[in-house]
Amino acid sequence: MYENMTVMRTKKVKKILDLVEKFGVCNSEQVANLVYAHYKNPKVAKIHASAKLKNLYDNKLLKRDRAHINAKYFYFTSKKPKQVEHRLYAVDLYIKLVNFYGETNVDMIIHYNGIKGIEPDALITIKKDKYIYYFFLEVHYSSKQFNVEKYENIFNDQSFINIYPKEILEKNKKLQFPKILVMTDRKIDTSNKCGIQFIILDMELTDLENKLNLNPPSKVINGY
Repeated sequence: MYENMTVMRTKKVKKILDLVEKFGVCNSEQVANLVYAHYKNPKVAKIHASAKLKNLYDNKLLKRDRAHINAKYFYFTSKKPKQVEHRLYAVDLYIKLVNFYGETNVDMIIHYNGIKGIEPDALITIKKDKYIYYFFLEVHYSSKQFNVEKYENIFNDQSFINIYPKEILEKNKKLQFPKILVMTDRKIDTSNKCGIQFIILDMELTDLENKLNLNPPSKVINGY
C-alpha cells in the first residue's frame, strides 16, 4: 500500500517540494488533494501523503512543526515562514483552483509586494477560455476592521496597473481593477466609493466556482 520510502526524485516528490517552495508551507491534507488526488479513496490518498511527507522529513528535505500537540503538522524547508495560517489557507484556495481550471492555468504569488501600500496574501491569475482573470487574496480572521481604504488608494492613484504584464499595458489604455477574494470567518464591511468588487469566501471555500463566476466581461480587455 505504501510507496517505496526511499527518497527518489519522482514527479510526486518534485510536486511536493515545488508546492512548499511556492507557498513556504503545506500540510498532509493539501498534499493528498493535490499530489495524490488520483486515488479514489481520500483516506488512501491521505495515508500516502502523510507517509511521503514523513519520509521527506526523516531525510531532512523538509522540516515540520505544529501549533499545539493535537494539531496536524505543517511542513516547510529551512526557516518557518511568517503567517503560517494565512499561507495554509492560500494553499487550500490554490488547490481548489487547480482542480477547477488545471495547474497550467492557475498562478498564485504569495504575499505579493509589487504595489506600494498593500501586501495581499496573494496575487492570483486564472486563465480560462482565452481570458486572464486577476484577483487579490485577503485572508481575514482578525477582530480588526477589514482595511478597504488601502485598495481605494491604489484604485485612485492607478498603481494597481503594476500587476499587469508589459504587453498588456502597451495594448490597453484602460485596465480593470482586480476583484478581491476575502477568505473570512466573520462579517466584514467592504463598502467603498470606487466600485471595487469583493468576493466573500468562507474558510471552507463553499461554492467557490460559482462565486468566482469567470465569464468574459461585456467589454473584454485584450488579455484580461
